[in-house]
Amino acid sequence: MRLTGEWPGRVHIRTRWGSADGRPRNHLTDDALLHVRRRSERLVRAATSSLHGLGAPAVFSPPLPSEDIGAWRQVDYRPYARFVVMRGSLERPIPRATSTVTVASSDSLARAVEVDQSSFPAEWQYDEECLRDALHATPHHDLLVSEDEGTITGYGVVGLAGPQGYLQRIAVEPRYRGQGVGASILRTGMQWARNRGARMLVLNTQIDNHPAGRLYRREGFTEDLESLVVLRHDRDSNSI
Repeated sequence: MRLTGEWPGRVHIRTRWGSADGRPRNHLTDDALLHVRRRSERLVRAATSSLHGLGAPAVFSPPLPSEDIGAWRQVDYRPYARFVVMRGSLERPIPRATSTVTVASSDSLARAVEVDQSSFPAEWQYDEECLRDALHATPHHDLLVSEDEGTITGYGVVGLAGPQGYLQRIAVEPRYRGQGVGASILRTGMQWARNRGARMLVLNTQIDNHPAGRLYRREGFTEDLESLVVLRHDRDSNSI
């Protein structure tokens, strides 16, 4: 096994069974987030062991569909959080945004992170590296921001992969909630994706995030039957 990079930070793990990447979940925790290139129990086991050895007390998977969790479960990863997948058709009229939402430059990343960190519980917050990962999760992407007199009131990450659009992240500054900011960002993201040829926008949200679920349903999104699950492995587990 070969490991490159320096912890705490992004590390690349190469084994005979494939390669994987790990990094801290965010700036507030020593826990790690693991991405593997293959659905291999040996790869997940080796990469998890490496991250624990570097000092991560817990290792988390990204949100995974049920068909991808077998290798993780063999290493005794346990379900930690569930996300519902929702889809919105872009072949219907998209309501106009009621707030001004624009495509932002990379200079706005730090200010968007401030909004994110005021919007989510500590373990789910993004730092700047997390936000960059969300942006680059798809080949084509943009950062959308809503502003009020120079203050970012909310942001969204939209992307395109093939014929499908994705809303990777959305956050609204708490004091601006209930003013149509989230709906405006969502509608702008839908229009962004449709303008680039997408016919569907896909997103996911935690099952117990009821305000977000209500927003998406009001905007015409429907739930998939299949959900996503985040898995967790603790260092004191006996399975490694």
